[in-house]
Amino acid sequence: MAEKKVSVRLSATGGRQVRAELEGVGEAGTRGMGRLSRELDQANASMAAFARRARIAATAAATALAAAVVAMTRSTVAAANEIDQLSQVANTTPEVFQRWSAASATVGIEQEKLADILKDVNDRVGDFLQTGGGPMADFFENIAPRVSVTADQFARLSGPEALQLYVDSLEKAGVSQQEMTFYLEAMASDATRLIPLLQNGGAEMTRLGAQAQALGAVLDADAIAAMRRSELALVSIGQVFTGVRNRIAVALAPSLEAVANAFVALASSTSPISRAFDAVLANLDRLAIYAGTFATFLAGRWIAAMAVAALSVRGLATTLVVLRGALIRTGIGALIVGAGELVYWFTRLADGAGGFGEAMG
Repeated sequence: MAEKKVSVRLSATGGRQVRAELEGVGEAGTRGMGRLSRELDQANASMAAFARRARIAATAAATALAAAVVAMTRSTVAAANEIDQLSQVANTTPEVFQRWSAASATVGIEQEKLADILKDVNDRVGDFLQTGGGPMADFFENIAPRVSVTADQFARLSGPEALQLYVDSLEKAGVSQQEMTFYLEAMASDATRLIPLLQNGGAEMTRLGAQAQALGAVLDADAIAAMRRSELALVSIGQVFTGVRNRIAVALAPSLEAVANAFVALASSTSPISRAFDAVLANLDRLAIYAGTFATFLAGRWIAAMAVAALSVRGLATTLVVLRGALIRTGIGALIVGAGELVYWFTRLADGAGGFGEAMG
């Protein structure tokens, strides 16, 4: 019997230990799962915040990219239109003008200046063809016969071709640098700066122009036509928005007019608001006296309460009870207004009598 009791006791004790250990394991697991859940929640919150920031950044980047694309498109369209206009001034094609412009930039001649030079060349040629005179008269008298060049050859050339033939003729005639400068400046101001590009048959002009075209800096006729259509489309879009704005303004005009009339009516001298405002302005002195009287009353009551408090706490309580009853019966508002009226009219009386002493007399 003793052995069985011991065995039962040991079994019970061991069972309790096992259960306690299992409960400890369960509690540790619960705590671990709770900690894991919290960490997962934090990770999810961090991922959500990152996703929000990424979405905002992507939206901002897309907006900036769209704005940059629009700005770039507008700039390209404007450049294409300018090239088209300048090439007409220079009496050449847009492709040739762009190649010449790219090469001329290396000697400090921008495309606007280049267009002016070529325009002057065309003008000088036309002047000689019409009148037989002008700046080219010296050239046809002194240079052209030596190199077998005629005015008819110049008549069939574009601006760049005419200038190139002019320089080639001067080189064939073997003129000095001073004479080259004289003849070129007679054709167009700053044309001398183009000599490094135009000498040797315009080899450097051709090389640099081809390089610019290979780099994609030269728009062909189709591209320029497409840019022109894009400009017309952008203008049409602007006109659409202008039309929408105008329609909104027209639709809102009656409402805005009604609101304006209402404000005018409220501000007129016969409106209730205007009369109330005038009444306030007319009684500012009276309102100031009311406020002063009320402040004096409050100050006097505070001083009286302090004096009673200095004598007796019980007396203070009794005095406050009596004062409260008196105010309830008489009405503090009526008391203040009455006192204010009394002070107001006494002030008026003193002002009319010339002083406080005269008013009392």
